[in-house]
Amino acid sequence: MARPSLVDQVADALLERIIAGDLPPGSVVPGEIDLSAEHQVSRMTVREAIKTLGAQRILRVERGRGTFVNPVSRWASLDAVIRAVSEGQDDAAA
Repeated sequence: MARPSLVDQVADALLERIIAGDLPPGSVVPGEIDLSAEHQVSRMTVREAIKTLGAQRILRVERGRGTFVNPVSRWASLDAVIRAVSEGQDDAAA
């Protein structure tokens, strides 16, 4: 089995924080500089991880305002929804 890329690792860590409730729906995701320091990766890696979660509609990027967490009901990734529900996050919305 292949080792997950740094982008996947950062995206997974952000998703874990969202599911755990550290970043609830509507909250602002920390900036690229903060996340790159936290995960000890480049800003490009963080940017790609945010793009990955954005493509799954877990996050939404509002230019000039920041990156925000979407409610589970808007997520497009079935795996992420199942993961959130299995950890007790917002069963009704899912």
